Amino acid sequence: MGPYEQCAEALVERGYATIPIMRDSKAPGFYCAGMRVPLTRWQERYLHGRQPNYMDHNLWGNGDSGIGVVGGKASHGMVAIDIDTDDIATRRQS
Repeated sequence: MGPYEQCAEALVERGYATIPIMRDSKAPGFYCAGMRVPLTRWQERYLHGRQPNYMDHNLWGNGDSGIGVVGGKASHGMVAIDIDTDDIATRRQS
């Protein structure tokens, strides 16, 4: 059971739009028919407030997909910031 299958339902119940993230990647995608499939055009489908549906979640829960949360209208206006740096001074201020 991958992270998507483990956590997506709880996030959806709280009103967040979740999408699968391909294992060992930061790209949206899922496992299907023995291979990893990129999730195309997800920005067009989910960034304007639409939520993934039940069938999406069932398909995406198979395999080892990670979990991502769509920001903006689809998740009640949620905004997130991720800063990756090796600069010690920047990390101390976080």
